[in-house]
Amino acid sequence: DRGSKGEGMSGIMAVLSLNGAPASETLARAQLGAIAHRGDREPRLWSGPGVWLGHVNRPTTPEAEREELPASGASREVWITWDGRLDNRAALAHDLGLDGGAARALTDAGYVLAAYERWGDGCVHRLLGDWAIVIWDARRRRLFCAKDPLGWRQLYFAQAGGVLAVGSEPRQLFAGGLIRPDVNHDYLLRYLVGAMQEPGTTCYSSIRELEGGQTLTASADGVRVDTYWTRPPANERPYRRPEEYVDEFVAVAGEATKARLRSNREVGVFLSGGLDSSYVAAVAAGQGAKLHAITGYAPGSRWIDERPWARMVVEHLGITQTEVDISDCWALSRRWLRDDAFDQAEHPPQSPHMIRLPAVARDAGIGVVLGGEGGDEWTWGSDQFVADAVLDGEFGTAWRLARCSRPRRSAWRTLSRHCFEGLAPLPLQDAVARLHGGESSAALAAVVELDRGWITPASYARTTAWQRRRSHDAGWRVYRHVTSSVVGWRDRHALTPHGIELRTPLNDMRVVELMASTPEWIKRFNGRPRDILREAGYRVLPRAIFDRRDKGEFSELRDTGVRVQESARVQDALESIVSFPGVHAGAARQAVAEWRANENADGEPAWRLITAGLWLRSQNRPRSDDTVFAGAVPDSIPAILTERR
Repeated sequence: DRGSKGEGMSGIMAVLSLNGAPASETLARAQLGAIAHRGDREPRLWSGPGVWLGHVNRPTTPEAEREELPASGASREVWITWDGRLDNRAALAHDLGLDGGAARALTDAGYVLAAYERWGDGCVHRLLGDWAIVIWDARRRRLFCAKDPLGWRQLYFAQAGGVLAVGSEPRQLFAGGLIRPDVNHDYLLRYLVGAMQEPGTTCYSSIRELEGGQTLTASADGVRVDTYWTRPPANERPYRRPEEYVDEFVAVAGEATKARLRSNREVGVFLSGGLDSSYVAAVAAGQGAKLHAITGYAPGSRWIDERPWARMVVEHLGITQTEVDISDCWALSRRWLRDDAFDQAEHPPQSPHMIRLPAVARDAGIGVVLGGEGGDEWTWGSDQFVADAVLDGEFGTAWRLARCSRPRRSAWRTLSRHCFEGLAPLPLQDAVARLHGGESSAALAAVVELDRGWITPASYARTTAWQRRRSHDAGWRVYRHVTSSVVGWRDRHALTPHGIELRTPLNDMRVVELMASTPEWIKRFNGRPRDILREAGYRVLPRAIFDRRDKGEFSELRDTGVRVQESARVQDALESIVSFPGVHAGAARQAVAEWRANENADGEPAWRLITAGLWLRSQNRPRSDDTVFAGAVPDSIPAILTERR
């Protein structure tokens, strides 16, 4: 039943005439009809002079059951449609001066509307949670759109012929014939070499993405994108002991998890058996959640089987578990991935089991799933943790870290190596590497001629501890893009078709801001990655779960798909990508051939070539939903609310 349309997270749309002409009802209906699969309620449209707003609702909180969007406040001058969840309702109620009854009566969208009417565009600084909002302000004849800082809900926009369209999915914007799915050549070439993309660009030349921490305003004066948040502030704590950071982490992670348990549907957890998902499961169970754990495994492979760890968690917490054999979920699997799943150049290698696990969760009656995403990103700690301690003047701590870090070496040797790699200028490190016959940086596959203006991995990945600000800024820029591409793909193809909403407590802004304020060496104060998370985990689960140093890997599933099972798909991809302008065909074929022949070869350049080729191939294939692109008007949108002025 994978081909059937399921229930997904809510979807939103807006169509705005920028030149004063009436906005097309046909276009609005087509754009809303293109995301009707995202809800389990009838799609709703509202129109005002020159503007249409639309919404499809799949409520995943008790309050969302009462949401009927688009909606307005008492003045009927401001209208909202949104896709999201608020995690600070009590704080907003206090700031808005609401009494208990009024606070409980408001839906999350109602809170956002009240916040906008009180604080205007500045309301975005007061909203905690995962959200994307679209507001029509009739008083100012202006459309206002925004996304939460981390950008876990999707919002795309396109402009053509004096019309602006905004929506939850990129292909939604092709509906009604406003724009065509033309390839963004610069984007694709940057992707092939891993270069940073220009903010907001997508693989479609006509579509831009609103990134996390950004707002869009549109009126007769034009369309403008502004950034209200770039990275979390580092607010120094008065703590003197690592345990004090652990105490705050436990408190903050508990608040974040509690907020994500507010649901009108059964709650599960994707439990790999790793540190992050195990800790999230334990915290949720400790707050009384009746969880159902979904665990994937691949028997008989080199892939690390984490079932023993997951079973230990399940037994300790007394929760239900379903184990899922994902050994047939190799990368590019034709069984799990239809051709139209390649609707962007970036494609996660683990995408088949990203689809498989939500399908199992759906069959188990689960509608909301907790995940451990965010643990690696925020609690890992820099590899330069010894050099960071030296820079912070913690010389005794640097010595202790050098003594306990792994692999085991003499403390002096470890200290000197860390300080050289973390503090010596990069030209000096390169010179020493050349003296020893080494490479100063990893060579990129010569499949594309690099543009001098591109920022490549060789120019942003290698930094010293002196360059922490530069490193953090580059890291946030990469995080925004990678997160939006992976999260957006998973939303469209893995979660929405199976009616699953994924919630990740460790991506809560309170956790992110605490980790940004925590010195890197504190995150490794026992010489291991994620020591803060490990110490927190000792309080809720057996120590053995958090003392492990291995980590689940998906490389064999990826390699099986590319080298053996999906050879025909790989060949199709190559035929598409080698003819793309700017790609060196011989080098592209060689990169893929070397990877398929040598399991120790760097597969990342070849993987980009394959996924980009499959995307290009999907662009040229006739689609079953071509009527959407042609501008057909769906008949299944009966609820049209029209503002008359």
